Amino acid sequence: MPRFSHRPQHVPAGTTAASASSLAEARAQAWAVNHDAIVITNAAGFIVDWNPTAEALFGYTRDEALGQPTALIHLSAEVATISQMNTAGLAQRGQWHGTLTIVRKDGTRGVCEVTVQPWRDATGRAIGTIACYHDISTWQTALAQVEAERQRLAALVDVLPAGIALYDAQGRLVQQNSAAARITGRAATTETETEAAESRMERYAMRAADGTPLTPASAPSGRARAGATFTDFALVVTDPDGHPVDLLASGAPVPDAAGGQGAVVVFQDVTALRALEREADAQRRFADAIIASTPFGIAVFDASNEFRCLRHNTPFLQLVGADFQAHGTIIGVPLADFFDQTTGAQVCAVFAQVRTTGEPVFIHEFPAVLVPDPVPRWYRWSLTPLRDTAGTVTTLICCAVEITEIVRGREAERAESAQLAGVFTAMTEGVVVYDAQGRLLRANPVAQRIFGWAVAEPYLAQPLPARHAQFTLYDAAGQALDAMAWPVQRILAGDVIASTEGQDVRFQRANGQWVHLNISGAPLRDEHGAISGAVVLYRDVTERRALSRRTHQSLEALLRMAQAAVATGADTRAIARELAQVTCDVLGCRRVGVSSIEGAEQFIHPLAIVGLSPTEEKEWWAMQPANARLGDGTDAALVARLAAGEAVVLDMTVPPYNQAPNPFGVTTVLAAPMILAGRIVGILSLDHAGERHEFTRQELALARGVADLAALVIERERLIVGRASADATVLALREANRRMDEFLGIASHELRTPLTSMKMQTSIARRRLAELLGDARLAPVQGRVAPLVEMLDRSVAAIDRLNRLVEDLLDTASVQAGALRFKPTANDLADVVREAVRELQSLVPPRRITLDLPAAPIPVTADLVRLGQVVTNFLTNALKYSEVDRPVTVHVTHAAGSARVAVTDQGPGLPPEEQTRVWERFYRAPDINVVSGSGVGLGLGLHICKTIIEHHGGTVGITSAPGHGATFWFTLPTTATAPSSAGVAVPHRDD
Repeated sequence: MPRFSHRPQHVPAGTTAASASSLAEARAQAWAVNHDAIVITNAAGFIVDWNPTAEALFGYTRDEALGQPTALIHLSAEVATISQMNTAGLAQRGQWHGTLTIVRKDGTRGVCEVTVQPWRDATGRAIGTIACYHDISTWQTALAQVEAERQRLAALVDVLPAGIALYDAQGRLVQQNSAAARITGRAATTETETEAAESRMERYAMRAADGTPLTPASAPSGRARAGATFTDFALVVTDPDGHPVDLLASGAPVPDAAGGQGAVVVFQDVTALRALEREADAQRRFADAIIASTPFGIAVFDASNEFRCLRHNTPFLQLVGADFQAHGTIIGVPLADFFDQTTGAQVCAVFAQVRTTGEPVFIHEFPAVLVPDPVPRWYRWSLTPLRDTAGTVTTLICCAVEITEIVRGREAERAESAQLAGVFTAMTEGVVVYDAQGRLLRANPVAQRIFGWAVAEPYLAQPLPARHAQFTLYDAAGQALDAMAWPVQRILAGDVIASTEGQDVRFQRANGQWVHLNISGAPLRDEHGAISGAVVLYRDVTERRALSRRTHQSLEALLRMAQAAVATGADTRAIARELAQVTCDVLGCRRVGVSSIEGAEQFIHPLAIVGLSPTEEKEWWAMQPANARLGDGTDAALVARLAAGEAVVLDMTVPPYNQAPNPFGVTTVLAAPMILAGRIVGILSLDHAGERHEFTRQELALARGVADLAALVIERERLIVGRASADATVLALREANRRMDEFLGIASHELRTPLTSMKMQTSIARRRLAELLGDARLAPVQGRVAPLVEMLDRSVAAIDRLNRLVEDLLDTASVQAGALRFKPTANDLADVVREAVRELQSLVPPRRITLDLPAAPIPVTADLVRLGQVVTNFLTNALKYSEVDRPVTVHVTHAAGSARVAVTDQGPGLPPEEQTRVWERFYRAPDINVVSGSGVGLGLGLHICKTIIEHHGGTVGITSAPGHGATFWFTLPTTATAPSSAGVAVPHRDD
């Protein structure tokens, strides 16, 4: 069968055989190159031919396919369709078009568009079908992929957190995803799809981030429809609940379905982000305020190798060097530039460590040298790393505060503490520190020496009540102190015992020795004011008390000696014995001997010895050789020292003195020469029996003074009995008086200090006893304390009298030596008198003193202390010689450049012959008895008053008659102008 023999042949009319053959060949070529598969079937449905494209489509060769039913290349389910196709073709109904699934030889399937036409013979009868298969499998696969991609994209768009909306050219919403519906709170409906942009603007209350309302043209969809492409457009809309919603929109133009320019808008709900930003901004401002207001320096540095400053507050700027402070900022400055080379390297090493380890660092004290200052300063600082989300250290925060003053203060405190420790150890007073329970914490060496214990003794670690039972303290009167009256107990209870009011106590050491202490101190308090301990000062006044007692005991004897020295007619030996006894009292020695040296031959005549028993004294007199002379058997150098007026101390236990007879066991003897007019007239010797004694400078001075006084007495007696001419007598008396004045000055100076101490201690004791009388807790012992107060009052009065006598002695010595000092200033005489009356009235409250003063000031140029002394002396005499119930009147007048002060009493008065003598030195009117006060006196007060007033250009006088009282008065010249201030208190001598 020829190829394609079954194909229909149709030759158009008028076609020649040659042309028909060419046409058939052209059809054969078209059959071969057709891109569609052509399958020809007969009326029975069997394949009779197909072209090469069919072979490629179905996988069968032409030979394999010829004669096979069409079911070979179709699904069995589509056989009915194929039958219809064939029937349609045979029925000559025209063509059939549809889509069929084909099955290839290899079993794979495909989809083809099939067009079927009838196959007609020459008569036009349908004898089969011609089917054209166009393979659309690839296109359908691509279309399925596109659809799948479309569905995936739609799903992706729908699940995106950002809202996506599509608008047409008129601004109507065409489509939106779920996020857009959720963000706006409105789903796309038919109404919203047809809603105009203007309505949507109003419904959403759309506005810009700054609150400006948006128009349809300025809204995101309007801008995109106008052709703009944009991102990050911030706006605010209102949701259906009326809450503002912050949006961030992006948009671009897109063509719509009608060919116009629509828009796609992507917007994200950043409400929470904006809230976080606002909160972060508030926190940042809060942090900025804290950083700006904190007194600590804070700075932020980057994590580069240079650690440049990114941010800082003012206090941190104030910590860096002066050069940077002048610029006002250190932003961008490398860390090392703040310091010198050494410090910069150290600080950068710390920064590098924190950057590497990520661990913060705190440095308690760091010395640094900041440029340009070369002096190191001290800082306390910390360094904290800040990390990003990946954990990398990005910045470092430094917080610093300068502690230079603290460090220097601590160093100064340490130095001061060391200094105080040195002072504590070197103090001459005992210092003890106690805790709140009275346990000893610390004691200096003096305190340990006073009490005779070491700080480590267990006894001292006991509380104070436990020590009370093992130790007894006594007051100055010898009474055992109650536990609550112990100084330490009083201080721990809150009392402050000032040094001027120290408490006097006594205790007995283990060796039996009594120790006198003066105790003062104060409580220690913690930061809350509670008492945490006490500091107590112990002064060992044992020697001072002994000296005070000796001084007190010898003062009356000294006054008697002074009176005897100026008296006449006394026996020389009696006077010498009195001098020897006084020397014992004053110097506290055991034995004193007095010998005179007479004539050119310097014969030694013993005059007196004291300190021996009657038997020993008789033996002593028997031992004295007759006609012994100074220098016999004595070292010439020793005689020369005595002749030169030197007091010599001899050790009788060493050669050559240990070779001499020593029946009384003398160990150390003091020999004081009695010098008069450059020659030695006697020797005063004193010793402490068998006790070895170190003579002090004070004892040597007093011994020389007594020796000089003894020389005066002896020489005066010689002159009085006529051993010299009248001229010699006058000269000797003058010299005697001069030497006596010298002695009085020395004695007064030596006695003032112990008298002052005696008065202070006695007054303190009196006040303390008075306080005890007012303490209800001490009621059981107050009966014994009360008499002591009266005794102390009498002691204070006696010390005051003795002090005045000593002052008078000192003043009269100064008068005789021309050394009485004056300090004249401008003063109001009325104030001077008023203050003197006020002071004396306070001392004797029962006495009535009437004062009559002019209203105007009385200007004088004078020494106000000395004037007060005169007024006080006049008042004291008036009170002393008048009855207690009789008044004393002070009358002051001022006229014609002169002022007159008169003190009138109602005492016994003075006869005319006594009125001039009372102004003499050492004169006391006879037969005039003291009515009140003390009768002890030397007759010096009025003499000193006369000297003071005359020095100021004034006069003194007396107006008196026996039995009618007396008026002592003085006058002074006044100045032209009043002093600059009135009412100035007048200081008086400390009696």
